[in-house]
Amino acid sequence: MPESRSIRPVERILYLKKLDMLANLPSLELTALAQNTRERTFQKGEVLLHEDEPVGAIHLIVDGAVNASRHGTFLGRFGPGTALGGLAILARDSHGLHAVAETGTFVLTLERDALLEVCEDHFAVVQGMLHHVCRSFIELQSRIWPALGAVVRPGTETYVAQGEMDFVERILLLRSIAPFARASINALSELSRNITEVRFGAGVQLWRQDDASGYLLLMVAGTVLCSRRDHSEGIQFGRGMSIGAAEAMAEAPRWYDAVTETPVVALHASIEPLIDVFEDNFEMAMDYLGFLAQLQLLGIDREAAQRSAAAAGSVAAP
Repeated sequence: MPESRSIRPVERILYLKKLDMLANLPSLELTALAQNTRERTFQKGEVLLHEDEPVGAIHLIVDGAVNASRHGTFLGRFGPGTALGGLAILARDSHGLHAVAETGTFVLTLERDALLEVCEDHFAVVQGMLHHVCRSFIELQSRIWPALGAVVRPGTETYVAQGEMDFVERILLLRSIAPFARASINALSELSRNITEVRFGAGVQLWRQDDASGYLLLMVAGTVLCSRRDHSEGIQFGRGMSIGAAEAMAEAPRWYDAVTETPVVALHASIEPLIDVFEDNFEMAMDYLGFLAQLQLLGIDREAAQRSAAAAGSVAAP
């Protein structure tokens, strides 16, 4: 097993910088995170994380290997330079995951409360995590596109779009959208001042795959069909859903076509003002990040289940 050892502060920063989620953070933020890590050694077969328990810490693997599973499905083998638990912490996920040391394993551990404290003091950490989670979300959902429709579902409430929404109606609409359900009235008011109501007829091409991004649409009424060139199946987005957020947050191009199926009313939000609102409202920012992390976990679960089913099918085949 790895020998117990002490990692110098500068080395801790370098290990943190290996993580995609933290790779582009300034030195000040990396230092703040590094100062809150502690060293732990696990023997072969020892459990790092228990399923059906909220994850309490991120484990950055410095040496060794860890096998992880979730809902009884194997997720993979994690080695040096990878981390476990971060997504579950951000998602406030109660299911957690099961992680067992395959070999003697040496890790740097960052407790949940310490992470959140650094996030509150250093918004650059939150922004970096938003960027990373959105990029990871795009990569994952691109792989499981046909199953994405089971992960994202339109709202069921009906809204009759008559005249332009007033300030109060915007706030009530924002409160009905999952990431903003717990936001304060002040935060929602600030967000409402930075969005614009837009309307489209049926059959309007909102954007094409590979177009530049930079804004998102919050659906108020109507439906939009999103499709990819490499899949015949489209996915319907309706009231209470956001379209285009992941790529806009990740500063990536559009990764699907979007066409209105019916007349549509939506709220247009440019990313830079939205980030400014998040910087002023920490809880709102973390709720939004948590919502994205929840979608990512759902996608990971579905992809793992697909792999498991495919492996079982190949074993059963004559």
